[in-house]
Amino acid sequence: MIEKDAIKSLQKGSAEGFEFLYNLYHGKLYNYILKLTNGNADSSAEIVQCVFIKLWDMRATIDEEKNLFNFLYTIAKNTLLNNYSHLLIKEAYNTYILELEQPDTHFTELEVDRNLLDQLIAELTNQLPPVRKKIFIMSRREGKSHKEIAQQLSISEKTVEHQIGKALSFLRVCLQKYYGNDFFYK
Repeated sequence: MIEKDAIKSLQKGSAEGFEFLYNLYHGKLYNYILKLTNGNADSSAEIVQCVFIKLWDMRATIDEEKNLFNFLYTIAKNTLLNNYSHLLIKEAYNTYILELEQPDTHFTELEVDRNLLDQLIAELTNQLPPVRKKIFIMSRREGKSHKEIAQQLSISEKTVEHQIGKALSFLRVCLQKYYGNDFFYK
């Protein structure tokens, strides 16, 4: 049987034509892919199998006038590139999933520290004189400007600035007792 006869036979669904072409080209394809995969025998064998499965699936559309050898090499190279691309995507996805699943202990520690600091500041804020406390809360928790606070409480903006400055000084002194000087200079 010659190649063109085997291709015509394959187009009609003949196992003999397929077997002839397989025996003719599988060794050459395997060696070609083996070089491209740096000697990965398992991957090379798998790709050669995929090539011949595609050949079988495409048997009705094969042009017997064109070079089958080049056609099979193109399928082999594209299959290899698709496999590598798929592996890269899979690896990137697995890395992404692992990052999502692993708790960020640093983030968790920062959240705990932040919550403790917020509680401490709330406790210290409660120790402020009533008007200073109200001004500080309006400024820092409610996000109001000095002008808004002054208008709402019917006091001057300078008084608002002065009271916030005193509140911040009090908090700074108290926080230094808990955290030391390093807290303010990092």
